[in-house]
Amino acid sequence: MLSCFIAITLPIKIVKKYLGLSKKQIAVLIPLVIVLMSFVVIVVMPTMNGDMHFLTVQSGSMEPKIHVGDVVVSTYVDPSSIKVGDVITFHYMSDSDPNRCFTHRVHDIIQTADGGYLFQTKGDANEDPDEKYVRPDEVMGRVSLVVPYIGYFGEFARSTVGFFVFLVIPAVLIIVFEVYKIIKVRREEKIEQKIRT
Repeated sequence: MLSCFIAITLPIKIVKKYLGLSKKQIAVLIPLVIVLMSFVVIVVMPTMNGDMHFLTVQSGSMEPKIHVGDVVVSTYVDPSSIKVGDVITFHYMSDSDPNRCFTHRVHDIIQTADGGYLFQTKGDANEDPDEKYVRPDEVMGRVSLVVPYIGYFGEFARSTVGFFVFLVIPAVLIIVFEVYKIIKVRREEKIEQKIRT
C-alpha cells in the first residue's frame, strides 16, 4: 500500500516542482498520460509487432456491414483457427502489388492434396467468390473491430489541408501563446521593479 502511494505521489511532486504545474493542471495531465500510455500499449506496440493492422476501406465490396471510409482493425490469429463466416484481411503475395490488402468474408475452406488448406473468400456485396484462393501465410488477421467512417478523418489528416489544420495551426497557436506568456511575465517584472524603486 505504501509503495503504491509513493509510486503515485512521487511523480506528482516531481512534475509539480520541475514543470511548475498546479494541482488542477496535474489532475488533467495524469488522465491524458494514462490514455496515451494505454494507446501505446494497446495500439502502437501490436501494430509495430505486425499483430494488428488498421486499414481504411477503399471499396464497397463488404457493404452493408463494412462501408467505404470505415477503418477495420485486423488482429493476427493462427490461420488454423479461422472458420467459414469470419471476415479476414489478406494480401496476395503473387499480386503485382503484394502490399495491397483485401478484407473479405471466408466463404469456404478448401482442403489441398498435400494436407494443407486454402481460404475461398467473398465480399458480402459481391455475387461471386473471389477468383484467387488465399493461402494461410497470406492472412494478415481476422477483423476484430470496425470503426465507422473514421477513415475519412485519417485521409483528411494526411492531406495538405489536414497537415495545416492538425499540425501547423496548433504549433503556431502554441508558439503565440508561449510568446504571450513570456511578454506578460516580463511586463509584470517591469511593473514590480517600478513599484520597488
